[in-house]
Amino acid sequence: MTKRKVIILIMAMIFLLAGCSNNESNDEANSGYNHGDEIVEMSDEEVELLCSIYVNEDGIREGKLHDYQQQALEEFRMAKSYLQEKYPGYVYNFYLLSPSDRFDETTEIEFAIDESNGYYTVRVELVDGEYVITDNFFGYVLEPAFDDMLEKKLREAGLSSFGVYTNLSGFVGRDIDAETTAEELLVSGDEIKKDITVWVDMLNTDETENQRIAALVENTVRELKIYGGHRVYFDEGIVESCPTFWDLVEYRKKDNLVSIGFDTFDL
Repeated sequence: MTKRKVIILIMAMIFLLAGCSNNESNDEANSGYNHGDEIVEMSDEEVELLCSIYVNEDGIREGKLHDYQQQALEEFRMAKSYLQEKYPGYVYNFYLLSPSDRFDETTEIEFAIDESNGYYTVRVELVDGEYVITDNFFGYVLEPAFDDMLEKKLREAGLSSFGVYTNLSGFVGRDIDAETTAEELLVSGDEIKKDITVWVDMLNTDETENQRIAALVENTVRELKIYGGHRVYFDEGIVESCPTFWDLVEYRKKDNLVSIGFDTFDL
């Protein structure tokens, strides 16, 4: 046998062996089976979440999961239990599961609730061998009480006929829950951004008066050590037209609406 034929024969054998290996890998991936006898019991919600991100739909519906799929399922269950314990009484609609992988050890679950048009996230992260769970849903739960506290402080400072809204953002753990007060939130060590919007019922043609009111709001916010970016809007009849912040979102499109912004990122 010539040297050329030997080389061709060796290459053919390598190709065939590689093909067999790939076929075995594909078979395993398509089966969705974890090589055990366990059939995992799942709710319809869990099945649909897993089927939305993995290709072995038939295996998942039969309860046959790979190890990494079982891990994703367990992390989802931990996150759901965490939310139900922290914020009882809400109906959670989970619609997206982004499991951890070798590049990112954080699992993210996106959800909504019936009472809100917003979307929220709960994170499950493995840190030094222990799971750490955080969420950004606290903002929706705690914003009304925080707004009430801030409104009281602004009235004490001399402001009248106005509306106020605070957007609380960031991720917090179990130390902040549905029972956390606005005063406790002010002194929390968590990295929470509190962006405040105030709308004041007054003629907006007096620039000096606008500046005075904006300074009053800023001084109050600084005294409370509220970290964030803030804005004050001025217009006659704005409070009646905007009973809520979401009404203001549309109202802000109005031509010639005067506003003054400031931030407290230096706190």
